[in-house]
Amino acid sequence: MFNKSCVLKENPVMDRLKVLHSTVDFSRLIKETGEVREIESPTGSIFVVDVYKSDEIGIVRSTSSKGSSMQPHEHDALEIIILYEGRMKLTFADKEVELNESRQTYYILPGIVHGAEFMEETKALGITVPLAY
Repeated sequence: MFNKSCVLKENPVMDRLKVLHSTVDFSRLIKETGEVREIESPTGSIFVVDVYKSDEIGIVRSTSSKGSSMQPHEHDALEIIILYEGRMKLTFADKEVELNESRQTYYILPGIVHGAEFMEETKALGITVPLAY
């Protein structure tokens, strides 16, 4: 299921992302290829590790404990969040969006302030694509 924080025009890149989304086994992207970092959470633990990083795209794998939360923040890149285990709620100034199905995806435009709450242990991929790309 594709949820969007914005209307993204259909184009070949989006078409390819949709194909990859339906065919990639995200549970296999658990190999640690970078240093594990802990993100500050006032209520639990959030760990991230780089899966892939370049000037054009960044992919991180995150594991968040039940009850943890991420403070409101923003990015200067398009962020794509793909849930592959657990349940989380994205919080925005004007709405909340719950992700609770494996492969559920949400797009967040650059500059949109958002946070997250994790209702159970959650594993997800975060993909960032800079504006300049």
